[in-house]
Amino acid sequence: MMKMSAGLIVLAAACGVDGGTEPPIVDPPIVDPPVASAIGRCLAEGGALKQLWATSNQHGPVTSIAVGGSTIVLGSADGSVKIWNVNGSSPSYGTPFLDDTGIVVDAIAFADDGQVFGGDRQGRLSEWRLADSETMRTIPVGEDPLETIALSPDGSQAAVGAGPLSPAVRIINRANGAVGAPLPTTLWGVRSIAYGTGGELFTAGHWYGVPMIERRSIDEATEVVDEWKVMSMTGHVHGIAVDSAVTRLAAAGDDFVGVFDPHALETGVSIIRPVVGHRAIDVALLGTDVVASAGEEGTLRLWSATTVEPLAQLEIPEPVGLGVSGDGATLFTSGPDGILRAFGCR
Repeated sequence: MMKMSAGLIVLAAACGVDGGTEPPIVDPPIVDPPVASAIGRCLAEGGALKQLWATSNQHGPVTSIAVGGSTIVLGSADGSVKIWNVNGSSPSYGTPFLDDTGIVVDAIAFADDGQVFGGDRQGRLSEWRLADSETMRTIPVGEDPLETIALSPDGSQAAVGAGPLSPAVRIINRANGAVGAPLPTTLWGVRSIAYGTGGELFTAGHWYGVPMIERRSIDEATEVVDEWKVMSMTGHVHGIAVDSAVTRLAAAGDDFVGVFDPHALETGVSIIRPVVGHRAIDVALLGTDVVASAGEEGTLRLWSATTVEPLAQLEIPEPVGLGVSGDGATLFTSGPDGILRAFGCR
């Protein structure tokens, strides 16, 4: 089925592992040719998505996960924030940033300068030094818990959001720790934030229960310059990801996965695939050819980044997030069972 709405092309179909009709044909693709990822090449050669290993976090249920190169940081329900190194045949445990504090960290993000950021349920943003696990500073942001964090490519600012029940997104100046006022928005809740390397700032969540994405310029962050929403859809956007060249934006949420032109959210070619029963809580881009999504219902799914056609699916324990290794060959999840898991194509 093809719908036209406010200049937005929505191609809706279910197929492959979701069971249904033939996949939509999109001509031309959003970007041509795509840059093949290690997992994409493996799948094309007949490989399959598999679990590679699993290890206990030893701190009970995991509440947040972030991956930076070969380092993984997990936040847990007991308040610990724990480091894992996965550069080798088996994961190894490093010095934790926090240990059993009781204050839960629900959002973690890496900066390119060797710092790691964590947002907690007391509305504080902490900055830790990865090299020696030292706490550099803790900044009170507001009264609401922090549920999402993104770092600008130049490292000058951090953007934080209070989650799906609040539209509040604030920008923190890293040079002086100043906390900005909430950005003006029509969103009613923000679940994901992402920066582009060209000075873009994307915020995603919902507008009265309709999935929605906004684009701003870092230089003029108070003004929304582009947005996407489809009134015929219901649900929230729970995860967005932008490739390094800002040629694709992937989004996933309640019963859908989509790929967008990040420079023309409203008027550009967008491919939205309904996926009934897939409550995607996070999304990642592997190269520019594969989109990965992790669902609260307990699935890890791979999609073509040009047609959003299903490529692979694996049942997994309930995840809280999704991370990708520095080389793009391994996916990581963790969740309420407290187990860190790695997945790849073999």
